[in-house]
Amino acid sequence: MLLSLPAQELVRDQLPVGTSLRDLGEHRLKDLFRPERVYQLLAPELPSEFPPLRTLEAYRNNLPLQPTPLIGREKEVSEVCDLLRGEETRLLTLTGPGGIGKTRLALQTAADLLDDLPDGAFFAPLATLTEAELFLPAVAETLGVRETAEQPLVESLKDYLGERRLLLLLDNFEQVLEAAPAVTELLGGLLG
Repeated sequence: MLLSLPAQELVRDQLPVGTSLRDLGEHRLKDLFRPERVYQLLAPELPSEFPPLRTLEAYRNNLPLQPTPLIGREKEVSEVCDLLRGEETRLLTLTGPGGIGKTRLALQTAADLLDDLPDGAFFAPLATLTEAELFLPAVAETLGVRETAEQPLVESLKDYLGERRLLLLLDNFEQVLEAAPAVTELLGGLLG
C-alpha cells in the first residue's frame, strides 16, 4: 500500500504495532502538477516488494512540470490521445488563438500517453527560434542526437526517429514555418 505525504501525516502516529512507513522519496506522478512524496506501508501481511512506481521519471521524457492541474479538458485530451494512438497518425497539429491552451493540452496528452511510448515523449520549445535553419539543431538537441562527420544531421535524426516509438511535441512551430519541408523529410523517414 502506498500513501501520499498528507495521508502519511494523518496516520503516522496511529500505526498498528508491527507496521511502519518507508519513505520512497519524491516522485512526479501523472496528473499531479508537482512532485509528491510517497510512502510505502510495511506490514507482515502485505507484500514488501512492489514493481517500480509508474512515475514520469520511469519514462524517457523532458516534459516540463505544470504549475496547475489541467481541469475541464478531459474530452480534448482523450480525443488527441485516440488520434495519436492510431497507426495512421504521424503528424497532428493543434491550432487556435494564442493563450487558448494548446501547449498545455499537448503536454497533458504526452503525459497520458507515456505508457504507450516505449521511447518516451519530448518537448521541443521553438518560440525563441527566428530562422528555419535552427529547427533541426533544436530538435536534435531535444532528443540528444548529435551530428557526425559521416552523416548530415537530418539523416541522423531520421535514423534515430525511425528506430523508435516516441512523441515529439514541436511547440510554437509557427515561428519557423519555413522548416515545414524538414518536418516532411523527417516524417518520410518514418513511413519507409
